[in-house]
Amino acid sequence: MRRTSLAIGILTGFTFTLGIGILLLMLLFYEVTPKGLLAQQTFIGRLQGPLQILRVLDRSMNIFYRGPEAPRALPAYVLKLDSIQLRALEDAIAQNDDVYLINEAAKQEVKGTFRADGETYDIKAHVRGDRYNHWKFRKKSWRISFEDDHLFHGIKELNLIIPEDRVWFAESLSAHRADKLGLFHPPMQFVTTSINGSAPVLYLQIEHWTKEMLEKQARPGDVNLYKTGGIGTSTFNPGWDPIEADIAYWGKYQMAVAPPYDSYEEVAQLFRLSKSGAHLMPHFKEQIDLLFDHEKLMHWYALSMLAGNLHISGDNLRLFWDITRGRFEPIVWDISLTAPRSLGILPGNGLWNESFAVPEWKLEANRFLWTYIQDQTSVDDDFQMAEDLRTSIEGAAYRDPLKLQSNRQVKADLDKTMQLIHKNIDALRTHLSESILSLTQRLPNAADQKKGILLTLDIVSRGQVASALQSIQMPANVNTFSLFRDDGNSVLDANDLSIVLHRENGKWIVDQADAVLLYPHILATESDASIDLSAKPDRFFLISKGEKPLSLDALPQFLFKNAVTGEPSQVTENVLLRVAASSISL
Repeated sequence: MRRTSLAIGILTGFTFTLGIGILLLMLLFYEVTPKGLLAQQTFIGRLQGPLQILRVLDRSMNIFYRGPEAPRALPAYVLKLDSIQLRALEDAIAQNDDVYLINEAAKQEVKGTFRADGETYDIKAHVRGDRYNHWKFRKKSWRISFEDDHLFHGIKELNLIIPEDRVWFAESLSAHRADKLGLFHPPMQFVTTSINGSAPVLYLQIEHWTKEMLEKQARPGDVNLYKTGGIGTSTFNPGWDPIEADIAYWGKYQMAVAPPYDSYEEVAQLFRLSKSGAHLMPHFKEQIDLLFDHEKLMHWYALSMLAGNLHISGDNLRLFWDITRGRFEPIVWDISLTAPRSLGILPGNGLWNESFAVPEWKLEANRFLWTYIQDQTSVDDDFQMAEDLRTSIEGAAYRDPLKLQSNRQVKADLDKTMQLIHKNIDALRTHLSESILSLTQRLPNAADQKKGILLTLDIVSRGQVASALQSIQMPANVNTFSLFRDDGNSVLDANDLSIVLHRENGKWIVDQADAVLLYPHILATESDASIDLSAKPDRFFLISKGEKPLSLDALPQFLFKNAVTGEPSQVTENVLLRVAASSISL
């Protein structure tokens, strides 16, 4: 009897555990099915019966989510689309074979009316966006075009984008930061839109790339406004970047009509630079500085780093050619927001990969980032703006009747977005403080001592940012010496750089703050960064004529600082070696 009861208990427990496991697995499938390409292409996307039950259960809780009271009402629009043309569009979308990219047939225009602020406009609309999240489900992103003689607040075309595609309020926060950094971005705001009688639907409104938009931003309308990936084509392909392929994959939203600006000459030059880079193109830095305002280039890169992501790749690059200055102006567009990444990882597009492979420019960008995140007033302003943006849309997001997600999922996404904004600032503080060095000191043999060699110092930078030699504490018995930086051939010769020092409070201080910069030895890809073990260390020679050899109990003390923060660097390894045979020649 006891055995029977025990067996029944074990079987019941096993069945209960199995049921809970299946339920959790179904919940996992439910979570990923609407969001991931993989789920759309596998059996997960076909489990519609069980998943539908979970959706109903999940969404039955929607009524319990209210959200905070918005500080101000969002602009409200009424969009009425021709029902017959809309049905034809839905049919075309249903026949779309590609689960990821929309075909051109599914971008057919639908006529309708647009009402706002008591005025009605005749419009044409079509689905906006290539990726499936913009068009596959009930809630779609739209591009709305107004008649030339009846513009909406001076807007010729506007985009209504599903906010989750722009990580809810992350894009608007990037626009706020862009304003602080003097960078150009298209006007944007959150709005609600009733579509064919629906309850208000939440959208992020972004004005399209028209001459009207440029002129309102105090930019001339007769310009070249470039986009990688072409115009009106579905060129998105993960891992492939049009900027690195051919200028034929570039397109113009707006184009100058007067020669010589009616060409692709400037972007062809940029294309050559991004393909060749500093290692192949002579005067690379000077040529990039001729094509860009240097400060804006640094700020553009830094803004993306503040979002933890380097999303300016694929077909997301937007560049405005300012004919009045003969320079590109970068446009802040779809910066996105992701978890923090190592500073050593490549930015992700050819232009940035090559530009910020220039050590001085990477250091400059890192120093700017450090200044930004150390300004607590500016950081608090970012956090407050993020809170205000969330408060302004949370209630509207919960009440959105067409959204794909449940309110539980919306709240989780909003919470995650806020957490990532804070985590990226914290991660930058950590990464920019990571200045780590490994030292190897070599005492010369008798032959090299006769040549004046006191010490050979090899340094490997293993951190995420550059370090700098700040000062040297020499033993009391050494009164005169010189410091040289090796030119790369590991031999002391006339081509080595003499480091200027001055005596101060018993230490020898490096005169120029950046004279002895030590850049990280990194092997970088677009997804990983590691120490380059094959790289030659930075070598220095301490030289002195007539001084006694250094002893093991009286060696120089080197002080290094983080070249970004100014704090002391961390020396994790300090090895002392004796040179058995002469390897250094004068």
